[in-house]
Amino acid sequence: MKASLAENHPARPSGPAARWLLPGLLLALWAYTVYRLGTLWQSNEHYRFGWLVPCFCLALLAERWPSRPAPQPAAPGKPTRLLLALCGLGLFLGALALEVIPAWRFAGWIFAGSTVGVTLLGLRLLGGGGWVRHFTFPVLFFLVAVPWPMRLEAPLIAWLSEANAALSTELSGLLGSPCIRHGTTIETGAGVVGVEDACSGIRSLQSTVMVALFLGELFRYSLLRRAALLLGGMALALSCNIVRTTYLVRTADLHGLAAVKENHDQAGFAILGVTLAGLLVLVWAIRPRVALASGPAPPPAAPIPPTPHPRVSPRAVAALVALVAWVLAFELGIELWFGSSEKQAARVVPWTCRLPAAEPGFAEKPVPDATREMLKYDEGHQAEWRDAAGRRWQLYYLRWLATHNRYRAVEASNQARGHAPDICLRYAGMILQTNLGTRILDLHGVQFQVTTERFLDHERNFHVLAAYYEPRPTAFEARPLGEPSTGLGWRLAAQSVRNHERGRYEKRVIKIGLWGVPADAEAQQALESCLRDLVSVTARN
Repeated sequence: MKASLAENHPARPSGPAARWLLPGLLLALWAYTVYRLGTLWQSNEHYRFGWLVPCFCLALLAERWPSRPAPQPAAPGKPTRLLLALCGLGLFLGALALEVIPAWRFAGWIFAGSTVGVTLLGLRLLGGGGWVRHFTFPVLFFLVAVPWPMRLEAPLIAWLSEANAALSTELSGLLGSPCIRHGTTIETGAGVVGVEDACSGIRSLQSTVMVALFLGELFRYSLLRRAALLLGGMALALSCNIVRTTYLVRTADLHGLAAVKENHDQAGFAILGVTLAGLLVLVWAIRPRVALASGPAPPPAAPIPPTPHPRVSPRAVAALVALVAWVLAFELGIELWFGSSEKQAARVVPWTCRLPAAEPGFAEKPVPDATREMLKYDEGHQAEWRDAAGRRWQLYYLRWLATHNRYRAVEASNQARGHAPDICLRYAGMILQTNLGTRILDLHGVQFQVTTERFLDHERNFHVLAAYYEPRPTAFEARPLGEPSTGLGWRLAAQSVRNHERGRYEKRVIKIGLWGVPADAEAQQALESCLRDLVSVTARN
């Protein structure tokens, strides 16, 4: 009863400091949320628009602010304090999981949902239930920036890719370019055009959903008009993407696959522009029609005298201050837990990659600009030579330095781990024949995780050894296995926390290719011997 009276008691006005402290705490929490979720946006180009969503949220809040209801602040009763505590726990779990698995979408939803919950509770403490109802949409709008769960997105991408390929095949045939669909690829006379994730329509679909929801709220359309805008925008995005794929298929048929690569990105940007322009036309087409009023305009209403600001409960301020203090405490704890282990990484055996400059025909070649831009390494070398038997060798050595920047760490981890030979060489037209396994090699006290594979390159065997290095003893510890699931994600996160691993150590990759060896065992022995010669342990400073 006392809590109920306190929550509805319109006490005396509060001072400016008290009135602005709660909004300031909420803004600080949102800045922290953007910082944490930034790794999800940085690691997935489909969601780079997430950086813009907080600005859109502020615009929607500013648009709704003049029409806000009169504030009736509520004091934090037991249910409110319990919900704040649950949101605080969610912030901690989400932050910890994002620290060790920065691209984990489930952790992003936990973290973003907790921030949204705290914000709605903060609005209740500032202005009561009326404010919560009035500002709910601008707050929930932020969730469009959180990557969709893979269980939803992956099947949707597969369905969109197949539908896009099927319709584009039919349209291309009608336009005079006969082609055959194989799953999500389209075979033309000049070669095969693939319908990847970007071509499936998922990127334009996600962007269109965001813009349609934003415009519907900005113009305060009715629920029916918002639904029409959303569905119409989605249909427009998918239709334009089919046009884009059909155009690329026609380009391949008429001008070859090289022309497809030249026009691929330009076509994507053009279709995105057409989609957004069509969405604006749709906004105008479904706008409410206002009948012209006849007769003289009514006199302006008398101004309403300002009402004094109601008093914000000190317990409300204390509750949010405690939440912010909790966030600062666990952030400090995270930094201490992982930072101490990262300082110890400098004590491992130092080594360098000694290029085989004495080999016959050795030539160090510049890494192509496109490769350098894609991999974003700190040090890189490419070389080719022939050994005494006349066999051709190729070498890539790439290094990503240790960093304290979490965005750079995510980028380095994705590039070092994500570009395996079986992916890159398939794009070069080679055929993977067998994987000879992965094992740990200790070379002069330096440990590598080594994988060897055999490819077929124009009727010749091409063996590739990929060696991965990190300066920590648990770098190659066996990881929990199983089908992708929330439970597996938590087990992986727990192992990373236990091992003080958050991906900020330096990373090095050595890839060695050898042509023309018929026997796998002989090739593997030669590759490992070459790797052993490349690793040169240096003296400590």
